Amino acid sequence: MDKMSKVIEKRSSVRSSITKLVKKVQALGEETEDLNSLSELLELIETKEEILKKYDSEVEDLITDPEKFKVELKGSEEYDDKILSAKIKLKSKLKTFTEKTVQESHPSLNKSNISENAASALKLPKLEIPRFSGDSNFMEFFG
Repeated sequence: MDKMSKVIEKRSSVRSSITKLVKKVQALGEETEDLNSLSELLELIETKEEILKKYDSEVEDLITDPEKFKVELKGSEEYDDKILSAKIKLKSKLKTFTEKTVQESHPSLNKSNISENAASALKLPKLEIPRFSGDSNFMEFFG
């Protein structure tokens, strides 16, 4: 087995594990288990992405045929797109999960409660503005 076929075999193993991880991300519903599982899934995807990029660059260095190079490059881009969309979805879920957790643990931080409480708590003095009578003592009006 030559070096290129070994690298391709290793890369195909990493690609299959990435595909499984991406399918897990796509299968996530609105209700997720916990923050740790989402973070773990994101970390796994990022680690596999680094390994895949390493194998992709090794394969690209070993390819001499321009047609095979185009095919390999296209395959690499497809996996990059899958990984990117999975990472974006996971980061979005992590963000909403943490925001939801903060709101549940601190209900007083709810934005609508803050604005209602602030408006009812303010007591401003009544301002009295004198009317201008048209008199020639215009400067006394401002004084």
